Amino acid sequence: MHQIIDFLIRKKISLSPLAGISDRPFRLISRRFGCPYAFTEMLDARAVLSQRESTKRMMSTHEEDTPLGVQLLGDNIEDIVHAAKVCEDKGFDMLNINAACPVPKIKKKGKGVALMNEPLKIGSMIRSLVQETGLPVALKIRSGFNNDALNYMEVGHIAQEEGVSAIFIHPRHAESKYSGNLSKNHIIEMKDNLRVPIFASGNVLEAQDVLDMMNDTGCDGVSIARGAIGNPWIFAQSIDLLEGRKPRPNPSFEEIKILVKEHFYMMSELYSFERALPRMYKFLLLYFKEYSKLEERMAVFRSTVKTEHDFEQFIENL
Repeated sequence: MHQIIDFLIRKKISLSPLAGISDRPFRLISRRFGCPYAFTEMLDARAVLSQRESTKRMMSTHEEDTPLGVQLLGDNIEDIVHAAKVCEDKGFDMLNINAACPVPKIKKKGKGVALMNEPLKIGSMIRSLVQETGLPVALKIRSGFNNDALNYMEVGHIAQEEGVSAIFIHPRHAESKYSGNLSKNHIIEMKDNLRVPIFASGNVLEAQDVLDMMNDTGCDGVSIARGAIGNPWIFAQSIDLLEGRKPRPNPSFEEIKILVKEHFYMMSELYSFERALPRMYKFLLLYFKEYSKLEERMAVFRSTVKTEHDFEQFIENL
């Protein structure tokens, strides 16, 4: 077993790849609350090869932002392998192949969860990556493309035979996206019938959900996605529960305000102030979701925040 996979099993929790969310600033914020492992945003293999400025920002990291894996999206094996070599040279320590993204424009291109319709291609992709790189190869899947094609076990067996180091599963089919009940029995079935480590995700919105997922499925670990947005202390609270302690309380309102300003400054440094503003909006909605006047205040944010001073004043006046 690769050392980094063993590390993930010991630590139990990680930050999922989240498009438009799990950039360097958010990963660093999450690590402040004990996040032991994280992945980059989903990166299109061809974008990695073209090295556009936006892709370089998505691949940017920091000395405190380790260990760090990279998630690659693509339908062409050659592109995926070449992109993986670029990522290996840049110091990432795990490759995560996306066969789970349910976004329609991704599916239409034969990428993301559309790969679940081509199990043999997934197998060939994994085999090529194992042969051509020195990094452990993980696979992110859903239960299937739709309710009539729940082929997670077929894909799991093929991936295992081709040398995959771990499987991350969101136990819903693509058409259900992020709604409806999780099919935890799919995780249990994979764990019972495959030798490779199985990491689960989906509906992990608070620390207790991490513990419940572990106990209900016997999975090797839990990958936290939407539950970390505006709630990075979920990592610290999860660690508390996993180690048998009462989870620490949420930060105070004033502490969250300080954290939000630090988060935004890091975003401004990476993207520029103008580009950081719209990215920060979705975080504010969740950082301050308990604030009774949030909707009213966010209307003010959209109409009046034009400078860094405006942003500071907006946060201070909440």
